[in-house]
Amino acid sequence: MINLRPLPTPETRGRRLRARAWTVASDLPASFRYAAQGLAYGFASQRNFRIHVITGAVVFGLGLWLQLPTAQLAVLVLTVAAVLVLELLNTATEAVVDLAIGRQFHPLA
Repeated sequence: MINLRPLPTPETRGRRLRARAWTVASDLPASFRYAAQGLAYGFASQRNFRIHVITGAVVFGLGLWLQLPTAQLAVLVLTVAAVLVLELLNTATEAVVDLAIGRQFHPLA
């Protein structure tokens, strides 16, 4: 029997991938893999995120070098983590706005 289905175009292939994007991870390792992919995407595509990661590593390294107490190191780690999370939330918000209005200028965006 001959397969008469058309070959997938980049457009239909993209729709299928987007349709699966909303599925829930089937297991915990998959969830961590998705999270790691998101962090890697943020690091690869966002200059400010890279700057924040490098600055946070320098700050933490200086804290260790200066032998800060454990409580102060914990505050540093939590502060750097909060900055990184907020930077990723900003990136996500910008991506949603770009999806909503496209690549055109809008004064409210």
